[in-house]
Amino acid sequence: MSHDPIDRRGFIQIMGGAAAMLATTAACATPRPKRPQAPKVASGLPGMLLVYTQARRRPQLHLFDTATGQRLTTFDSLVASHAIVAVESQNRFVVHGLGPNGQGQAWVIDVNPAQGTWSKPKVIDLGRGMALHWQPSADQRLIQYNTIEDGALHVLNTHTLEVERERGGGNHSNMAFFNDERWLLATDHLGAGTSLRVIDRVSGKILSQTPVGTSGHGVTVNDKTGTAFVWADDGVHMVDLSTKNLGQHLGIIAPKQQGQRSWFCWTPQGGRYSHDYSWNPGDTYNPWLNVLDMEARRIERLPTPGHTPGILQVSPDGTTALAGCLKTNHLLVFDLTNNTLKGTIPIGQRSRSFFDRDTTFSKDRTHGFATNPADKTISVLNLQTLTELARIPIPDFPIWAGAISAGR
Repeated sequence: MSHDPIDRRGFIQIMGGAAAMLATTAACATPRPKRPQAPKVASGLPGMLLVYTQARRRPQLHLFDTATGQRLTTFDSLVASHAIVAVESQNRFVVHGLGPNGQGQAWVIDVNPAQGTWSKPKVIDLGRGMALHWQPSADQRLIQYNTIEDGALHVLNTHTLEVERERGGGNHSNMAFFNDERWLLATDHLGAGTSLRVIDRVSGKILSQTPVGTSGHGVTVNDKTGTAFVWADDGVHMVDLSTKNLGQHLGIIAPKQQGQRSWFCWTPQGGRYSHDYSWNPGDTYNPWLNVLDMEARRIERLPTPGHTPGILQVSPDGTTALAGCLKTNHLLVFDLTNNTLKGTIPIGQRSRSFFDRDTTFSKDRTHGFATNPADKTISVLNLQTLTELARIPIPDFPIWAGAISAGR
């Protein structure tokens, strides 16, 4: 079985292509076949879509009407990192990264999809260095950030927009909430000798610090068993979160194959699914997702025959996941209620970098959106019929996207 090598040649690499047409000169030649009809721009799906681009070192946020495909406005923005969080209960987008002042920031844009209105971005300063990683609580009321220069943790209340600052993070921390969101979990850095820290938000104290291998990248928790899981180079490290044995290392779940290291996708529920990925040269993507059974404490595979999944996004309710395919320009749709591949949807061209494409969901999870970086478009998708409804043109390569649809 052949696998695709990991491509680290840039954040967005344009895929070039040329098509040749053969003309016929015979008098009774068969009529030329019609060209495939270009996808329409208007989807009829009411809502708003926020898209981040960064062309010629000019970061911008573009707001679109998803029903018509019309661009409503553009903001010059911060350098965004990893995601646009759509806080659906507040009709609010939150974008984090590095601000024009060289500090970590979060930008907040309020929208009213029913009326087609929006606010100017509200800028929230966080700390020194880029706000690189994030982790929302299950209801998206809180988002935890890490600023990489000062190693601080920041908790943003997405309802009140108040921010609290905690020590205990590090450079390139991955995070989680636990104990009714009273505790913050954070790895201290990405590299040799990673530790998992548990911080009490009330007292501000670091309650425990546990070594979790090398390059721990991805943290999730299981509330039922009171266990934290950190995916590192040598497997998944387990840490006890019970009051009696807080911080005790419980062992390692070995990877499925030698040299495999994966990370958890970021979800409000905590990551359970991942794609194969490692920092080591020569590693490959594979035709499956890794699934961590946190109660049985084992890694399983969700097969994706003929497809190598890229970056994975899970819906806020935890029922559906989307991932681009690294072999073909298809989107993979997963039903997470029974861990199956529901099907695929042909869409536009992906990027050939590690971040191959971004995806996001409508409020009712019946529709989705997927970036097509090489085409400078975003596909609007029906996730029930597995069809593409429309393709919205974007001014430049779309990197991150978030959607807030009208209605409940």
